[in-house]
Amino acid sequence: MRRGILFFFLFLVSCVGPAPKEEYVLAYVAKRAAQKAGALSLAPGSWAKAEEFYFQAERFFRQREYAKAREFFRKARYYAEKAENLARVKKMKMGEEGF
Repeated sequence: MRRGILFFFLFLVSCVGPAPKEEYVLAYVAKRAAQKAGALSLAPGSWAKAEEFYFQAERFFRQREYAKAREFFRKARYYAEKAENLARVKKMKMGEEGF
């Protein structure tokens, strides 16, 4: 019985943990950079994934489900950076300046 209680307590403590503030900020900045690079029109698939993961992460963050929020912020950052890079490559291929 004690082992069950101990396991349950450890489970609860591990779920709460610190808020993923760094991941939140990095995902936000990556999303903004992708937006400025024109990812919405030049890399719509990656942009849509970044947006979806970001909004899911925010929802988990508000619900204090920090482990899930951290995971989704990381995914959002990955896809935002991918979208930004794709947009910049497409602009370069089209001969646009300012990439």
